[in-house]
Order: sequence, then structure tokens, then C-alpha cells
Amino acid sequence: MQSTRNAIDWFEIPVRDMARAATFYEALLETSIRRETIANSTLGVFGYDDTGVGGCLIAGETAPAPSTSGTLIYLPA
Repeated sequence: MQSTRNAIDWFEIPVRDMARAATFYEALLETSIRRETIANSTLGVFGYDDTGVGGCLIAGETAPAPSTSGTLIYLPA
């Protein structure tokens, strides 16, 4: 069996307004986004399977400012 690798493992999209961003991405991608709170940040986690690429929306005190940084991409090691 051949192992597959994704070009990216995880992504984070910084947002200012979680409710507005989640509504937008849920409509655009026709999916639901799970809300979580971790270390003073609110996450909107996109659904994914074990072999897929995961990602989230991120807002809060520890999140990067959307106006000064863009999407953060994590590459496989």
C-alpha cells in the first residue's frame, strides 16, 4: 500500500469576527465549523478526516491580527 502525503498539514486563517467568518465559510464550503476555545483564542475548526488537511479560523488574544498577517500554513516534517 502506498502512503499519501499532503502538501500541507494544517492552516489557520486569522479573523476579527468569528461569527461572521464562520457563517461565510460554512456557506461557501457547504460545511459546518466546530467552535472551540483554546488559550484565550476562539477557533472555528473545519471538518476533515484522518488523511485530509485540517484547518481553522482563529480569533482572540493569542491570534495574529488579520490586518498584519495572512493565513498560516503548516507543512509536513
